[in-house]
Amino acid sequence: MQYSDKHADQLLDDPSFNRLSGDSLKELLARDSFYANELKIFNAVCSWYATNSNMKAVSKELLDLVRLPLISQTELLNFVRPSGLVDADDLLDAIEIQTQKPFEAPYRGCKSIDTNIIPQYPIVQPLSREIHVGMENRSDGHWKLVADYSKYDCRGTQRVFLEDSVVRYILIRVSDPMSCRIDGSRIEAMYSSETMPVDPHTKIIAPHSNITTIENHARVVEGVSRCRNALINGDITSYDWDSGYTCHQIGSGVIMVQLAQPYIISSMRILLWNCDDRFYSYYVAVSTNQDSWVTIIDRTNEECRGWQELLFDPLPVVYIRVVGTRNSINEVFHVVHLEAPSNVPIAIK
Repeated sequence: MQYSDKHADQLLDDPSFNRLSGDSLKELLARDSFYANELKIFNAVCSWYATNSNMKAVSKELLDLVRLPLISQTELLNFVRPSGLVDADDLLDAIEIQTQKPFEAPYRGCKSIDTNIIPQYPIVQPLSREIHVGMENRSDGHWKLVADYSKYDCRGTQRVFLEDSVVRYILIRVSDPMSCRIDGSRIEAMYSSETMPVDPHTKIIAPHSNITTIENHARVVEGVSRCRNALINGDITSYDWDSGYTCHQIGSGVIMVQLAQPYIISSMRILLWNCDDRFYSYYVAVSTNQDSWVTIIDRTNEECRGWQELLFDPLPVVYIRVVGTRNSINEVFHVVHLEAPSNVPIAIK
């Protein structure tokens, strides 16, 4: 079917079109990705009907798959109506959608898997924004909101996943245009073979694997380390007394990671430095803007060593702050690795 989608015009012009079975043709026309001029599709169905006049029931089903709202009113009146194959009520319904409910039109569109379909434009950073998609460039609200990050701190490369949609226009609104700076990032839009769960209420990605990585454009913004991003570089074995960890002075500092964009997160794993038998106490707080913080884990009264598995209620996260409150040996809190969400299943205790 991908070949048929890609060569829809040629297929409609080919004489072999009239020899397709009714079932094959129904499957073809029902696809949103079978992209061709709708009047051309209608004419091809009429030609198939004339060639297969003994299959009237199938022909009716095929005509029902023609998306009349995608045919202009002039063409509906001058070409479709005179054919006598479409009821007057169906024509009126199509015109009503065109004039009163354009966002309900059953659009068709090309599907180019994992291929950027728009020119590459620079984007701005840092910014908070909302993204809309639509088939018409309108100012009257006929846009579909697919991501609203206007209340969250965002930076660097942004990824937005949405349900399969036929899109012609992409509208990006920024909440503070004066703060925008052009960088080398680029806008891309594609039909991705990668799937990513999205929270239906917030439209924020809810990943199943660790996104607190350099590859996902996370960064360590507070904490002391010989290597700036040691906390999130994925190395959980090459640490010793002098390197491979991130730390802060207890009572006067924190360790903080900033994600590139908000994610819905409900688990974390933290590896505390454990080259001896010391223990730590700590708490973890998260935020989306650094103004309001939510403490998700409080282990200030516990003696903690090694791997820490954290479970909490799902919530949007941009900033992760890990604060040590006790070290049984000295006054420094050391963390080797942080991942969110956890890459391994965590049992509920």
